[in-house]
Amino acid sequence: GAKVVLCYLDESRVRAQSDKINGEGGESTFFRMDVSRRIDVEEVMKKVNAQWGAPDVLVNAAGIITRNLFLDDTDDEWERVIGVNLRGTWLCSQAAARLMVDAKKTGAIVNFGSVTSEIADDVQVIYAATKGGIRSMTKAMAIALAPHGIRVNAVGPATISTPLNRQFLIDHPEEMQKKLRRIPLGRLGVPKDV
Repeated sequence: GAKVVLCYLDESRVRAQSDKINGEGGESTFFRMDVSRRIDVEEVMKKVNAQWGAPDVLVNAAGIITRNLFLDDTDDEWERVIGVNLRGTWLCSQAAARLMVDAKKTGAIVNFGSVTSEIADDVQVIYAATKGGIRSMTKAMAIALAPHGIRVNAVGPATISTPLNRQFLIDHPEEMQKKLRRIPLGRLGVPKDV
């Protein structure tokens, strides 16, 4: 019964998901959006608010990753991953929360963290920094927004098989085995698990 707004950089992919929701009787719309750009986030939130009012729920699921050894990470990779994962979560949360507060609407924000905030990996230093930041930011946002009736939580899944990592793990079986050794079920997670 929810009205779903999907945002993504690849307009054709986000359109396809929105069409699927609408085709199954749901109500959805979509926008092309770069979560790391305040102007994009604020413009989309303005459109959502005009169409359906302040959001009830925000799910911050945008994320990218690099897989370099620490000594090989670059400034450009740092800026890009921090921009999407950490800045994007902050920008979207702030914009949605402002709408909720202005509308005197309670709601929820769900951030995608990662087990990487607790268990580091030598080829994911920048990613781990963002997920650790999301973990701390979620706690602080929960305290800041509680007086407004807005809950803020994070999920911290282990490795989930998605387009973000699937091919890399197929191409690097040693990395797949390293991940599997840390997972009690002995398999990668799938999106439905989350």
